[in-house]
Formats: sequence, C-alpha cells, structure tokens
Amino acid sequence: MNKLKKKYDLGPGKMRNGRPIPEKKWSVRFNQEVTFDTNVTLQADDNTTSAVDKESLILETGIFTKFTAVHKRLFFIKPELKITNTEHTERDVSDVYQNDSLTLAPSVRSTHEHMMFGRPANGIFDIEYNNTRRDYNKVKKKEYYNGYFTFTAGEKFDYWEKSSTTLKLKYKVLDSYTETLDSTTVTLNAVQTFKFPKRTLLLATLNADLTSVENDTNSTNAYLVRGDYIMTERFWFTRAQASLSITATDTKKQSATRGTEILYNPSLKGVKDLNWLLKGLEGHVEYGFTKNTSDSASNEYTKHAYSFNFEYTF
Repeated sequence: MNKLKKKYDLGPGKMRNGRPIPEKKWSVRFNQEVTFDTNVTLQADDNTTSAVDKESLILETGIFTKFTAVHKRLFFIKPELKITNTEHTERDVSDVYQNDSLTLAPSVRSTHEHMMFGRPANGIFDIEYNNTRRDYNKVKKKEYYNGYFTFTAGEKFDYWEKSSTTLKLKYKVLDSYTETLDSTTVTLNAVQTFKFPKRTLLLATLNADLTSVENDTNSTNAYLVRGDYIMTERFWFTRAQASLSITATDTKKQSATRGTEILYNPSLKGVKDLNWLLKGLEGHVEYGFTKNTSDSASNEYTKHAYSFNFEYTF
C-alpha cells in the first residue's frame, strides 16, 4: 500500500492526481478602488462636448468570499460570492452618474482533478449568476438592469512541461430590464500560459463571443486576441504586468454603417505587498488606454483610465 501511495503521490494533503489541497479553506477579500476615467460616457472623438461632461472619478467598493471544499480527493468545489458597488463622483451630469451600479455575483466553481499527458489536469465546471442594479433612468436610484446565468465547461492541462493550456466553452443567458435587450452568448475561450526563467509568465488568450440579442439589430460577434506579460519582483513591485488586447467586432446587421469595429486596449499594472503595514494588504496601480475605431464616426472614441486600488485578504 505504501508503494502505491508513493507511486501515485497519494500522501495526505493532496488530491489523487498529486495537486496540493490548500490548507486555508475560507478566504475573504475587501477592495477599494479609485479610478479617474476621462470618458465615462464613451463620447465620440468628434464630439465637441466639454471634457468635464464625460470624465469622473469612479469609486468601486467590493467584497469577495470563497470556500474550498474537497470531495473524495477528486473534486474541488468552490462556492463564491462577489458584491461590488460603483459610484461616480460627477453628480451633475446624468450621462455619467447613470453608470452607478450595484452587482451581486454568486457562483459555484468546481474542478475534476485527474491526469492528462502524464501530468495533473482538471476538468472545469462552473455556474455563475450576476444581478446588476443600475441608475439607467438617471434618477440617482439603482434599479434592476439585468441578470444572467453563465454555464462553463472546460479543461486545463499541461501538454508541455513549462506551459499550461485552458480551453473553455461558455453559454450565457441574459435577462434585461427591457425584453428587446435579452440575449444569449456562446463563448469559446483558449488561454496558453508559458513559463520563463526569473519568474516571468506570458499568457496568450483567444476569445470569441457570439451574441444573439432579442432585437437582432444589436447582435454581434466579437473576437479577441490578448497577451499578458507578468513579472515578479520587478521595478519595486511585487508583481508587474503589461497587457495588450485587440477586439474585432462584427456588427452584423449594423455593418453597413459601422463596419467591423476594432478596439485596442493596452494597459500597465503594478502590485505591491504592503504586509509591513497590515498582513494581507496589497496596493495596485494601473493605467489603461482604450481606442475604438468604426466606420461610423459616432462610435469612435478614446479614453484613459488611471486606477489605484487597495486589497485586503484574510
């Protein structure tokens, strides 16, 4: 029996495929983020409206909690709950503060731990719900905006020693405050992770969102390519990250006027441990640039976002 345990790495504290079981089963994370957004309303570049009518500080307060359960050392089952409240400090421009929101997002994420290509792998099965209240009537009161379920199935495996591959299929059903915006989305997602020396990672992501809206004039197909380069213990930061994503959106029935829209989104992010101040505390700084191009001038816009965030986990 001891030989079998050694051969299959079935020691205490491990799943049957050898993956460690975390000692900490329950975690809670609080975060407070402050963002300066230069174009909250996504106004077109050719719009002559004053900048003060579209920019704002954004205050986002959130709490996230997760519990990890283990079943027969074959399954991880993780109930989660995330609550996020978003407020805009610009209270005189209704097109800005209509984006105030409160989101409740419970989920159950589970993995089946097994072996593939001689290495630990996991099957992914997730169920997520998201309920968002928003001030879409511009009356400084959050009301039901939409709710949706997302069902995910996938697989994460290591075909090569220093890389991992994650493949996911998602199906999303959205109920909007107005029936014309009800929709379903099928998502195909692939992420390839490459591990390099000196604790650096490169993530390459391909994603396709195929969305059918009740009013099919708004149906779209969006195709994303993204790269993330992540470094640890660099430039004073505990973790530094540079990202670039490009999204091409087929506007389908609006293509005669909008064509295929291209969204460019580079960003830089730094994370610093602040354990000297409080154990479990992190500080985040981030800059993001967004540029959308379209055949329709009214859909072309540019924005900058500067963020600072505190996260406390225990």
